[in-house]
Amino acid sequence: MILVKCQYCGNRYEYGSKCNCKEKKESKHKVKKKNDRNYDRNKRDKERDKFYHSNSWKALRKAAVNKFYGLDIYELYKTGNIIPGNIGHHIIEVKDDSNRMYDIENLVLLSPSNHIQVHSIYNSSLKEKRKLQEHLFTIIKEFKANFL
Repeated sequence: MILVKCQYCGNRYEYGSKCNCKEKKESKHKVKKKNDRNYDRNKRDKERDKFYHSNSWKALRKAAVNKFYGLDIYELYKTGNIIPGNIGHHIIEVKDDSNRMYDIENLVLLSPSNHIQVHSIYNSSLKEKRKLQEHLFTIIKEFKANFL
């Protein structure tokens, strides 16, 4: 008998069947939905949110996916691993320079884990943020030279 782990509650159940934690799934979903609603209402930057849902952003992100072949080039240069990049990240953040929000040279694709890591470095200190920004621009130049 093969057992698998439920992604919601962590209990093990037989492969091919379903976990019995349906109530937990539903209640977890309701809590997340409520938290998302509160965040949208009270904290989300409405102007930035409009930008990230615009057709211009979608086209820019698609161009970045094509430019970097859908790869997280930060991971590629950091570890040599090839993983998909599915988050378009502004190297110089929109809140710091809104004039560069449509600049494809200011955009890099990152995996969700690297995106979190980059923002934690950005939030650690201004010196570290600038250092990482320069590093990301250097990575883009090297990627262009080697692959484009």
